[in-house]
Amino acid sequence: MSKRGIAPIVGVIILVAITILLVAVAGVAFASLGETTLNSATVHSQGNYDVVIGDDGTDTLDIQLEGFNGRSAGTVFEVVINGEPTYRWNGRDTVEIECLYPGDRLYIASLNGDTSRRVSEHFVNYATECPRYSTFPEKFQHSVVEGNSYETSERYAFGLSIVPNGPNVAYGSNAQNLGKISLANRWHHIEKYDREIAGVEPPVFVVVMVDNVHRNGVPDPSAHASVSGSKYYNWTDKPPSGLNPGADSYKITGNSITPIDTSATEPTNDVFLLFKPGCEQSTVKFLKNSAGYNNEVYLDDTLIIPDARDASSGETFTAPGVTCRGDTSW
Repeated sequence: MSKRGIAPIVGVIILVAITILLVAVAGVAFASLGETTLNSATVHSQGNYDVVIGDDGTDTLDIQLEGFNGRSAGTVFEVVINGEPTYRWNGRDTVEIECLYPGDRLYIASLNGDTSRRVSEHFVNYATECPRYSTFPEKFQHSVVEGNSYETSERYAFGLSIVPNGPNVAYGSNAQNLGKISLANRWHHIEKYDREIAGVEPPVFVVVMVDNVHRNGVPDPSAHASVSGSKYYNWTDKPPSGLNPGADSYKITGNSITPIDTSATEPTNDVFLLFKPGCEQSTVKFLKNSAGYNNEVYLDDTLIIPDARDASSGETFTAPGVTCRGDTSW
């Protein structure tokens, strides 16, 4: 009887010992996991700095990493533009980028050995300067980082442009024959959407063209508080600080688009289009004309719309195919 009474006590002791052992093992495991995670974070500087992206309509987009407590000496940083690994740097210097346009995607990663961690992701809101290139395809195909050019998008290889007032000399006190004004000019607005809009399959570009930045009194000082009443702008000027031409000139609800042509969007509220590029054939869908000029619209050297005043809302125009390279397709 006495021997049998010992068994439950021994069992309890064994269970307690096993429990203590399991807790100890789990504690070591969690401590090890925490140490590994901490080391990885330290190596990649995660949580030890802020990413400041200067996307405010100035000449360049600037990337600055601030704070490097515990940063490993072997860590470098990389900026990827539109999926293309583009530039690596030490993380301490400010990186200046030109030739960026609304919708371009920036991905910043920290690299150490064979490991990589996401630092930040940003979609460009404002176009930057692009003095390196004078033609539309090159401007949209390339980005310039710290003075060096990189091909970051084959999908922008097309050249929409507007000829203000067609073959006539534009009226106004600054009348002049302007010729073609490329869509790469920052007074125009262009934004890419990866969904159907107004019956046009993605990818589709919303295009809002301006025709009157060569006239005195534009933009309207009453519409833009940042513009002095005595200051006027030309096509060759960059938009004033705080003005993103065309950003508020339309709204999209579901798959529908509604142009907005109030003075608050002046001057970028003249010709509204949807553009669907294709390798063999492209499509231009006319939305609205809010201008008095007989503006011509071209795709490269092909006249697509002879006079925007005569085009009907919803009218579709056939345009040439764009340059498609490698496995790029539309």
